[in-house]
Amino acid sequence: MFYLFPEQSVIVTTPESRLMFVSGEVVSTQKVMLGFNVAVDELLA
Repeated sequence: MFYLFPEQSVIVTTPESRLMFVSGEVVSTQKVMLGFNVAVDELLA
């Protein structure tokens, strides 16, 4: 599950962890579609 906070951050939660990403960072997949990257700024656009 992920939560999107426009203009601020993206929070991703899994049963094992919680991760927060902010503008300017690049997010990479860890389990599905290995090698896929997306800029947090694109998610917030």
